[in-house]
Amino acid sequence: MTPNTLNSQDQSIKQVTKSTGKRARFISKLNSYGSKLGLANAVRYK
Repeated sequence: MTPNTLNSQDQSIKQVTKSTGKRARFISKLNSYGSKLGLANAVRYK
């Protein structure tokens, strides 16, 4: 393993963690939006 390959692996790992962080934020946003909708529907259909 040369330092160069180690460095490129580190870069790709950082890239992956960045994209998964974005996706996790997006999913949590969707989940909170969905729960708001669910609450509104529950109130409407009581």
